[in-house]
Amino acid sequence: MSSRTTRSRPRKRRGLKLCLVVTTDGTTAYANRAAFATLAEWMQWIAESDPAEHFELHLPWHLTNHSKANPDTWLLFDEEMRQVFVRRATGPDSGGPFELTFMHATKKDLDEMRTGMRSKRLPKSWGTHEVIESPRGLRRASESGRKKRSKRP
Repeated sequence: MSSRTTRSRPRKRRGLKLCLVVTTDGTTAYANRAAFATLAEWMQWIAESDPAEHFELHLPWHLTNHSKANPDTWLLFDEEMRQVFVRRATGPDSGGPFELTFMHATKKDLDEMRTGMRSKRLPKSWGTHEVIESPRGLRRASESGRKKRSKRP
């Protein structure tokens, strides 16, 4: 694996348009060529990173032009999902009411999550890893530096 420090985070392409549609049947990303090219660059960037660093992509947050009145990424919900997700942002860094995250995980992380596969429930240990921000981006705290935090709902 190549080191993340040698490659900068991908930039958004001009003209990017992305709409995430969240329904009871699932989540679908509708996007133009610039958005898919940007997503491909993000996926490559994450794939080349060290899995222990837990680098991630948050949609729509990382692709949104936060300064525009007419955003280049947006969300749509069916009525049932509006009841679940349409609310105020949970914090200044939350990205809003709905987020789709892609995270590079270690074998240990995936093995831990696999323990919930049969029950379709998150393991009790999920969500107990502190998320920290470093100069290279967001990542989970190291094994030795883990701190318990409240679990996600």
